[in-house]
Amino acid sequence: MNKNTISKGNNMKNNPIKAKAINVGATNNAKLQAYKKAVTDKATQEINKIEEDIKSLEQNKI
Repeated sequence: MNKNTISKGNNMKNNPIKAKAINVGATNNAKLQAYKKAVTDKATQEINKIEEDIKSLEQNKI
């Protein structure tokens, strides 16, 4: 049997297609988590830069 064969009978719980779908889901979840972290980090950097700019403007105003 190759990896695309649909198992029948006693081997239904070991269905290779189902296992492949679960693995794809896990990969997509890991990619999503990495993307969310990258976006959050970038947003945090932007917020910190804005806060520094505001502090600088406030100091120059006085």
